[in-house]
Amino acid sequence: MRNWGRDTFIALKGCLLVTGHFQEARDTLLVYASVIRHGLCPNLLDAANRPRYNARDATWFFMQAIQDYVAEAPEGMDFLSAPVSLKWAVKDWDPDLAHVEVKTIADLIHLIFSAHAK
Repeated sequence: MRNWGRDTFIALKGCLLVTGHFQEARDTLLVYASVIRHGLCPNLLDAANRPRYNARDATWFFMQAIQDYVAEAPEGMDFLSAPVSLKWAVKDWDPDLAHVEVKTIADLIHLIFSAHAK
């Protein structure tokens, strides 16, 4: 199934948060967080096997969706401590390292800002 990141994040607040579907919103954010690579969030997820990192603003819509989730969801700031099993190691792709490295949402936010500050 194909999923468009930027569109998902733009719609997340109105479709999931306002309607109280916090678990679905959380799951969506965690799936996208698991495929962050080089500080970029994919704009297209193709069953999480071939994501496309072709829209720089998808990352910023992802960050806004996290901020919206933290503001609306009952768990609030605790979400920033949620563990994320990364599909790719932070440094390089190695199939043996898939889903081995675990970061928190807060770690990934720092990684995103660091990558974009360069």
